[in-house]
Amino acid sequence: MAAIVITLPQRQKASLSELILGVKHLATQSNPWSS
Repeated sequence: MAAIVITLPQRQKASLSELILGVKHLATQSNPWSS
């Protein structure tokens, strides 16, 4: 995963990290035990 992120252009890397954060946020919202 980390290797893939490193090889991405800066713009895509930012989008990918935002996507991951968004998914984590949704996961914590829907699952109270994941906090």
